[in-house]
Amino acid sequence: MNREDIIRMMRSVCDTDKVDAWHNEFWTVTQDELERFAALVAALVAAHEREACAKVCEDAISPYVTDSGGMKLVTLALATAIRKRGEVQP
Repeated sequence: MNREDIIRMMRSVCDTDKVDAWHNEFWTVTQDELERFAALVAALVAAHEREACAKVCEDAISPYVTDSGGMKLVTLALATAIRKRGEVQP
């Protein structure tokens, strides 16, 4: 994540009916906007962590597991289950 990504994310949570929240290298945001930004960052961090854990199942564990007893399928199922934790359930 670079500086432009952070500015884009912060602008996405700011009320567009007001003046631009980013002006002259300063932010003017409300408490609600700041909380929405924090939630957005937390969700992004969680998504990256889930993907890293899923990759451990696929890349680090799976090559060392033989197909005896279907363990390779188990490691792939675990990776899939980890990724699904980030999906919104209806």
